[in-house]
Amino acid sequence: MLSDEHAEEMEGERIRALGFSGAFVGLWAWELTGGGLPADFDEATYRT
Repeated sequence: MLSDEHAEEMEGERIRALGFSGAFVGLWAWELTGGGLPADFDEATYRT
């Protein structure tokens, strides 16, 4: 398994750039009624 600490670009002893080796998924919810209701999810499905 590759972790984030192995995704760094080194320049000698100095870290030149940080990398990301994992997966990323975002979920957006927008409350349109104006009532200020929270987004509450019991389940989500990710399909490729």
